[in-house]
Amino acid sequence: MGDTQNNNGQEYELIDLRDLVKTLIKRARLIFGVAAVCLLAVLVVSLVMPKTYSVRSVLEIGTAPDQNQVNSPIDDPAQVAKKISGDLYGYDVRQKLGISEKNYPKIKVDNFSSDLISLSINSSNTGQAESVLKELDNAVINDYSPRSAQKKSVVSANIDVQKKDIERLTDKAQSGEAEKKAIEGEISSLNNEVIYNKEIGLILALTSDRRLLETKQQDIENLYLQINQNNQQINTMNGLIEQMRPTAEVAAPVVSQNPVSPRILLYTVLGALLGLVAGMVLAFGIEWWKKKA
Repeated sequence: MGDTQNNNGQEYELIDLRDLVKTLIKRARLIFGVAAVCLLAVLVVSLVMPKTYSVRSVLEIGTAPDQNQVNSPIDDPAQVAKKISGDLYGYDVRQKLGISEKNYPKIKVDNFSSDLISLSINSSNTGQAESVLKELDNAVINDYSPRSAQKKSVVSANIDVQKKDIERLTDKAQSGEAEKKAIEGEISSLNNEVIYNKEIGLILALTSDRRLLETKQQDIENLYLQINQNNQQINTMNGLIEQMRPTAEVAAPVVSQNPVSPRILLYTVLGALLGLVAGMVLAFGIEWWKKKA
């Protein structure tokens, strides 16, 4: 009994499948016709649609010495990207270009490196998009240029302080050298006197002068050591100044060679697939209607 029911079910499935295949073959022209119409319609619409291009520029955030005397970005590039995305500079750009807020294009900001920020606009009005990105780049540069100058002036001021300190230490070292020579002269004179007259007072004076000479020699060496350290600091700070980079536009706004929209090939393929589906639905609908009638 159960085997008979299973066989009947399989027969019904085979019959249904045969009916579906027969319907597809019978209505093949209709199905492919609908698919062709959809494909042509999508193709025509895609060709008529205005082409949208990507306009892109790249900014490099300037670097300056931090508290640890290491060159690093003046501001966190991620924060700069947020400022741009938050329309911090948009008002000035719109005022300068005479663009209303409604017509102001949407700007995509991407912090794709430790110090690089990409700005892009997808628009059919590429001339306007280029102008917006150019003015936006200039606005960011003008905002951060004074910060770079301030950082540089602080380092330059520290260099001047070190140079003045070197002058002071050099004068002190030269004065110490003169005192050292005077002490050496006294020691030489006392040595001659001690040779001929071994008085205890002369010996004590000679010993005192020798100790004073050693102290003076150590003081002079410490002064020259400090001068060398100051010179090293000056060289380090000069190196930092040479390595400093201002915020700059490293890639001017450029328009993509190929449009980003409409994607004609993708749209036509999708149109053809939708047309096939619509054709099959229509074919099965007609067959169902005829059987019902």
